[in-house]
This record gives sequence, structure tokens and C-alpha cells, in this order.
Amino acid sequence: MLRKRDVPRLFDLVTAMPSAETDSAMLDLCQETLRLYPYRLQTYFHINLELVRRGLCDQLEDLWDESVRRLPNERLPRLFNALMLIAVGKLTEGFRRREALFDGSDWRGRTTVAPPAYANWRGESLEGKSIVIWSEFGLGDEIFFFRFARIFRERYGAVRVTVICQAPLVELFRASGEAAAICSVEDAPLLPIHDYWVYPHAIPVWASLDIDHLPDVVPYLRAGVAHTPMALPGNLQALKVGVIFKGAPTHENDAARSLPSLSCLDPLFALEDVEFYIMQKGQGEDEAADYAMRLRNVHDLGPGLRSFGDTAKLMDALDLVISVDTSAANLAGAMGRPLWLMLPMLGDWRWHLEREDSPWFPSARLFREQGRGWPEVVERIRLALIELRNTR
Repeated sequence: MLRKRDVPRLFDLVTAMPSAETDSAMLDLCQETLRLYPYRLQTYFHINLELVRRGLCDQLEDLWDESVRRLPNERLPRLFNALMLIAVGKLTEGFRRREALFDGSDWRGRTTVAPPAYANWRGESLEGKSIVIWSEFGLGDEIFFFRFARIFRERYGAVRVTVICQAPLVELFRASGEAAAICSVEDAPLLPIHDYWVYPHAIPVWASLDIDHLPDVVPYLRAGVAHTPMALPGNLQALKVGVIFKGAPTHENDAARSLPSLSCLDPLFALEDVEFYIMQKGQGEDEAADYAMRLRNVHDLGPGLRSFGDTAKLMDALDLVISVDTSAANLAGAMGRPLWLMLPMLGDWRWHLEREDSPWFPSARLFREQGRGWPEVVERIRLALIELRNTR
């Protein structure tokens, strides 16, 4: 009689990975897991997490290539394969694979307004031509890719660059002076014909970007030509630090990127000669209001920020912005304002892997969660704040 042999559960295998005493032992466990569960997407997610935690990022490309080979008809392995290539710095190939996932798909999967019927830009010469950068995905994405308005003009010779964006960004983008015209998605159907249009995420497929030699365009956003400096409460001789501790709850990775509570930052608020300005909108506003009532060096400015233009003016008045991965963090980076970014261990592709700096935003310093929770990240930030305060 044949007996079923005992096979370890996937849960037992992946929970054993962090306990492996050596990297070699952990990699052996990964191979065993892949052998037993090669057709489960969760297998690749868990191995990915452990490889990143141990700093074995050179193994990630092979891992996700294997996922595509084993699961050829599924979309998510191909998506994560593309995103991992971008994260390790292979921009052109990563964005090419990512863009291939959208070939022939409905435009509603990436924008809120139908793109025009004229030519979709695929690397053709833009010398003397006009092009529209179309609205795509979230506000942070549109801020991030707005850099290409200048790049198309200065490097590619476009005579006219128009940007279609979501309504909250229109004022901010117009103040930059970087594009000939800024148009909200609501007004997009009224746009005159251009030579080309392009989705922002498709641009790196054709723009031949080198992660180590990106175009020097930062800052490309600003608070306005002649705005009145924002008056701040508190001790203005102290270090002035803006804080954003949560993103939008609808984001697919919000549970990982947002802090569970403002109380995570209590060690920072205990510092002397530092004033904190909470810039929270949406979730977390109640906590910000409570802290501002209890602590003399914490100020709740979120309710007064009615636009990205207001947020930009506030950032201009601050010495530093400390933020989780949000659209406001992209704004600070695009303005060239000092930014300390709190990142989960597995974050967005634009922050890449292991780096403490950002090739996209030179003013940013990255503080990554390394598998030991947010308190360890906050402690590193606390020590860095003390150093910054003492050397001002």
C-alpha cells in the first residue's frame, strides 16, 4: 500500500525562513519551498521578503523570472517581475515589461479620461513637435513624472508640452512654468490636437534612462513666483519639521507604508528645540489635533492646507519634512526640500532597494524598515534629528 508522504505546509516553511541561522541555510529552505510550492504566488512573495530583509537583493531577479516561468498565464507574476527590474535599476527593461501588461487593455485601468485618437509617442523625434503627458494613476505618480515636461523640452526639443493632470494638481503644476499648458482631466476633451500623447509610465520605455545618470531637473515644482511666506506658530528659532505619518487608506500597500499611530513618533516629539508641524490630511487628522492640544511643540496645520499649493508654501517655510511614502513626499522631493522618508521594507519601485538616497530626488534621505519594526526606524531618525539640530 502506498502512503502519502508528509509534506511541510507552506506556512511552516515560510515562517521558518527568518529563523535560519545562516544565509546559506535560508537559501536552501527557499529552494525547498520553491520545489514543493512552485505554483503559489505567495511562495514568491515570502521568499522576496526574506531576501530583502537579509540584503540578498541580487537573488530577486532570478526569483521573479522563475515565477513568470512557473505561472505564465497569470498577470501578477509578470507585474512583480517588471517592478523588481525597475527597483534594481534596470529601468528600460522593467518599464518595457510593465508596459507590455497594458497592451490592448482598457484605458480605464490606468486613467480616468479616454486618451486622444492621435499618435501615441513611442520614442519618435520630438524636435519641433508637440506632446501631451496624459493623466495616470495617483497624485504622487503625476507629481513624480511631471519632471518629463522639462526633459521633453530641453533634451528632446519639443516645441510644446502639455500636461493632463488631476484637478488638485493644476494650480501647483501651473505655478512651475514647466509646461506650455496644464489641463485638468475634466477639460481634457477640449484639448487641441497635438503631434503625440504618452502615458507617464510609458516614457521610460523610450527615454533610455540611466539610474546613475538621471537628468538633473530637480527642483521642478515650487510654491509660486511671489507667494507670501507662511507664518508658523511656535518657536521659530527652533528646527522646524513637517510630519506626515499616514497616506490614503485606499492605497494597496497602505498597511505597510503608513504608521499605525502618531504615537510611533513620540521619541521625536520629546526632543527640545524642535517644532513639529503635522501636515496630515484624511486619516490621522484626529490624532494630530489631539497631539497639538497636549504638546506645546506639536502644531496641527493639516486643516489649513486646502491645496497642494498650500502644502508647497508650508514646505518652503520648513527646515525639513519627515514623511511616509505619500504624494506630499513626492512634492517635497520635486521641490528639492529636505525630505526624510520612512519606508516599509518592501516599498514602491521608485525608492529602489537598500539605498539611503534617491536618484530621483537628491534632497531625500531614506530610512527603511529593516524587519525590526517602526521603533528602530524612529530611533535612527531621532539620532539624525539631534545631529541636525546641534549642527544648525
